[in-house]
Amino acid sequence: MLICRTVLILPLLALTSVEGMAHTADKEKATALAKELKSKDSAVRLKAAERLMAMGPDAADVAREICEAILDPNAKVSLAAYNALEKVRPDLHKPMAKLILDKDNKVRAAGAKELGDLSDEAKPAALFLVKFLAFTAVQDAQTGGPRLSKRSFQSAAYESLQRIGLEDDEVIKQLKILAGSTTKSVAHRYASMELLIAWAEDRADRRKELIPLIKSGLDTPGLATAHCELAGNYGELSKELLPQLRKHKLSSETALRDAATKAVETIEAAQKK
Repeated sequence: MLICRTVLILPLLALTSVEGMAHTADKEKATALAKELKSKDSAVRLKAAERLMAMGPDAADVAREICEAILDPNAKVSLAAYNALEKVRPDLHKPMAKLILDKDNKVRAAGAKELGDLSDEAKPAALFLVKFLAFTAVQDAQTGGPRLSKRSFQSAAYESLQRIGLEDDEVIKQLKILAGSTTKSVAHRYASMELLIAWAEDRADRRKELIPLIKSGLDTPGLATAHCELAGNYGELSKELLPQLRKHKLSSETALRDAATKAVETIEAAQKK
């Protein structure tokens, strides 16, 4: 009986070993192709996207790079990456198709929300989302108002980013750029800063990283009041912002003047402790 069992088990072990080797080979192949998506040669990038599409679900480990390649400046590469995602991660492709292609704002917002509904499963799309938002921020730079419409697909995309998670260092890096002075759209700066505040939580090290962004916002119409409040919330960490805050205490705008006064009082009280 033992001999029979051994005869049955050995082929199964061999099969498992072969499958494991095949999986490793696929993973290495996909990783190599993902690196080629960053090539300076558009022909190399195009070929890499096409080969990843041919791999289908076996290329799932590099879905992040495929999503990012959809924003490639070369139209052929962008389309190839878009088509590759459909084969590699169809669950991501469907909502992203709505977000990218549809002319109806409600449908685009629904697509963004569906990505958020996927939660952790949508992590490969997080970097795409923030870069896509940066792209739309350029288009939205001339729109009025310091806030995005709650019904806009951009608002839905920001909300989905938070639901997907903010653990990706590159996502945080891109959000900091989006929240900075080089972004002309005040509404996008405000929305991205809200995400960074959520990311920082109560961690002093992360909050310190946001001080330069708060400082920049203090000099930006449409952001100054909110950034005064944020400076106050960060207490002594915001002490270098006191000169700007004291200037705002003399503002002709009541809300800004009050926010600056409260922030100065809070920071000075924290320094005395």
